[in-house]
Amino acid sequence: MPEALQEGQGPDGLRVVVDRDACIGAASCAGIAPSVFRLDGRSRVVLTDPTTVDAATLWRAAQSCPTDAIILEDERGEQLYP
Repeated sequence: MPEALQEGQGPDGLRVVVDRDACIGAASCAGIAPSVFRLDGRSRVVLTDPTTVDAATLWRAAQSCPTDAIILEDERGEQLYP
């Protein structure tokens, strides 16, 4: 996996992938799920612990990203969003 991509297992079989290269630092994800997403010193998303929120919160955070830097997959690796 490229260094710019981070992934983690969330609730209900959701896998969360973040594309740090696509991130523009809008921070909407961190506002919605601060225990899952934070910004680093370069204002790029960092994935922390996707198990700390429910699936609906992960969906809201992903949908809030203006650059689709947050990807949600199912347990088989099929892309659900975007």
